[in-house]
Amino acid sequence: MAVANRDLRNQADCGTSTSTCQVEKFREGMIFFAIRLIAVLFSQAGSLLYFNGVIMKSKFFYKEFYKRNLPHYQPENGVFFITTCLANSLPPKKLKEIKEKKNDFEQMLKQVSKSQKIIVLQEFHNRYFKDFDDFLDSQRNNCWLSQADLRNIIIENLFYWNNLKYYLFAFCIMPNHVHIILKPKLKSSCSYESLSDIMFSMKSYTANECNKILDRNGSFWLHESYDHYIRNADEFDYYVDYVQQNPVKAGLIKKWSDWKGNWIAENYLTYLNLPG
Repeated sequence: MAVANRDLRNQADCGTSTSTCQVEKFREGMIFFAIRLIAVLFSQAGSLLYFNGVIMKSKFFYKEFYKRNLPHYQPENGVFFITTCLANSLPPKKLKEIKEKKNDFEQMLKQVSKSQKIIVLQEFHNRYFKDFDDFLDSQRNNCWLSQADLRNIIIENLFYWNNLKYYLFAFCIMPNHVHIILKPKLKSSCSYESLSDIMFSMKSYTANECNKILDRNGSFWLHESYDHYIRNADEFDYYVDYVQQNPVKAGLIKKWSDWKGNWIAENYLTYLNLPG
């Protein structure tokens, strides 16, 4: 209706000159198209989003602290251990338990300073992650990533964004979840790629492609990922070993090198830059 009203007003303003009216309408359409194209290009860069004719700030802006169902901490120039799992890998009871732990954590976080917040956050992740990952390793139903064709889609996408959005150090594709170690790239003089944007890029494409193969619709990945800021070289070594050994720990193989979904970068020291 708004478009129709605008066209009627344009016709009235143009009077009896049909050609002038057409020129004005064409000009208006080109301006609208240019604005929309610029907005879409910015949205793909993770800076702006275009919706219903309005340019809005994106939720994928870099932020040091942010919270969804889980608390997240992304310091600049950081290296991160990330775990994301399939949408059907956590039953409602487990999801409820996660939210309860998160609520308890938020109450604790309100009572501490920013410097203490980082320590409390690390403690939360250390306590939460072991229970979370042990549960995923124990599940044997709907383990879609055991299929080689689906696993390869994830691997190819991780390599695609390597050196574009992040530096990739290691990953492990488990039957129902994925472990990744990466370092977001600097995308401008004062801003890094955000973890939320990185994971959105990976999940949106791979979910679509994997669902095609499975001939299904609906969520493929759990909406949120777990991420942990790696503070030093010793912690980095610990998580690289964790990623390598996860299939062994889960009882799937005897030697980590036999697992088809394992990968570790050979030249990671070039981009690591962690304290010893």
